[in-house]
Amino acid sequence: MILDTTLAKLLEAWQDGGLPEAEEAQLLRLLDSDADLRHRFAGQIAMMGAVRAAAEPNPRWLALFDVLECAGDAATAEVLSFEDLTMKRIAPTRPRHKRPSVWALAAAFTLLLTGPFWLKPRWSNDPGKSAAVPAAPPISFVAVVVGSSPEEGRAAGTYLQPGVISQAAGWLTLQTLNGVSVTLDAPYRAQLLDHESIRLDRGRARVHVPQGAEGFRLDSPAFDVVDLGTEFAANVNSDGTGTCRVFEGKADVSLLDSIGEVKSTRRLTANESVRVTPSKQDLRAIKEDNGDYPEIKQPPRPTLALPPSYAAEVMGMGPLGYWRFEEIRNHEVTDEVANGPRLQAAGAAAIANESGGNHSGELAALNPVAFFHMTSHTREMLVGDFSISMFAQFDWLQNFALFTATRFDNEVEGNSFILQSYASFRRSGLNGTGLHAVLYDPPAWDGGVEVYGNTLLRPLFWHHIAATRKGNQLTLYLDGIPVGRESVRSMSLDYREIFVGRLNGNADQPRSAARGLVGHIDELAVFPRSLTEQEVRLLAVTKQ
Repeated sequence: MILDTTLAKLLEAWQDGGLPEAEEAQLLRLLDSDADLRHRFAGQIAMMGAVRAAAEPNPRWLALFDVLECAGDAATAEVLSFEDLTMKRIAPTRPRHKRPSVWALAAAFTLLLTGPFWLKPRWSNDPGKSAAVPAAPPISFVAVVVGSSPEEGRAAGTYLQPGVISQAAGWLTLQTLNGVSVTLDAPYRAQLLDHESIRLDRGRARVHVPQGAEGFRLDSPAFDVVDLGTEFAANVNSDGTGTCRVFEGKADVSLLDSIGEVKSTRRLTANESVRVTPSKQDLRAIKEDNGDYPEIKQPPRPTLALPPSYAAEVMGMGPLGYWRFEEIRNHEVTDEVANGPRLQAAGAAAIANESGGNHSGELAALNPVAFFHMTSHTREMLVGDFSISMFAQFDWLQNFALFTATRFDNEVEGNSFILQSYASFRRSGLNGTGLHAVLYDPPAWDGGVEVYGNTLLRPLFWHHIAATRKGNQLTLYLDGIPVGRESVRSMSLDYREIFVGRLNGNADQPRSAARGLVGHIDELAVFPRSLTEQEVRLLAVTKQ
């Protein structure tokens, strides 16, 4: 937007709030003394409110637009004190708008139809009774903190809801729920919109978009960046100017006009940069170095630290197979159980050499495929009661298969049992990533039982995951705590192969379709009985 400093501060105060009292008072005095400023401010808010209320509903924009355009009662809108005082000064101002775009008119029309319904009290047919207040929507998360500097108060693993985040010093790295990593360098102010978009009002940001999460959008007041499979960075100044650079892949950078419409777009590829100057409506290529932008910052990947007696404890519980992922010999992971099932390393599956701690199975390579695989012809493993115990560490949170019993042959094709991480399964009310298991009923494979583990996972953190079946009951555990339990009847498992870290062995299937794990696995054990809760808690103990 083309705004002078005072107008920019007013808009910023309206959106963000939290200004010192002295600065708020000064802005209000300026509104009182300058009729032209009031007129311009009201015009900007009216237009922006119409557009944004339809595109990204926000109670503040609805409340102010209601006052300006719908002539409603300000008492019906819940606003902050600064906003209330501001509206009292500009409500009498009826700005004369330039002719808006068709899209803006549609947005305004939508708001005029829906605004009174949402903003005003709703009454039943009985004038003496008010209608029931609708239940509050479930908590919605869009990102999770991966790491931060000491100045940032949010700990790693903290889930973030939509809203404003800002910081005066230091840095913050977060992951959206579809796996996009964003490092913000202070001073910055940003708005978390959803798991696919963030608005950077000012500051520096670096964005890494993993395979399968293309289309992420970084908005700013004067330009937008749409990822096309890349790593890029942006710098947004307080005056609305900014720069953008692509490090890998490509991205589209679009210059916006004063009402947020695209005026021009430029596609950047690796090592290309542009500067945006909104006052001149200018978008042009510039020369920059990678060092002009922050790196993706995050703490070192934690090493799984286990008590010295851990292996003995597992063996004492009588597993059918126990794989510690310390080495791979002849493409097989060593089994601690003599004559146990053979676990083969496929594709890029490897052992992570973690100095000073326990090694683990590494499935972090994007190409080629990477997974572990065993056949069941040497010993049946999931007959009747059973337990599965393992540690998993996710590079990011998404739908990843951890342990799958499948049958894909000339007669039958299907997954009999799937244990996985699952992102944002709203059916169970969890908006984040948690555990999920499903048993499918052969031979049709169109019916079965699902178990939801309604506890949030954390990226780059070692979680202990267990699933036990006892009679007709399947229980999921996360870090030693039961998080899901369902009756699965006497459903038998029809399978011939087991895959670890992948849904099946189809190497031609895209990683996203096969739910291939991006991360690490360790201490996998399968037992021919249902472990007790005490035994699962014992297996979940680490020195983290």
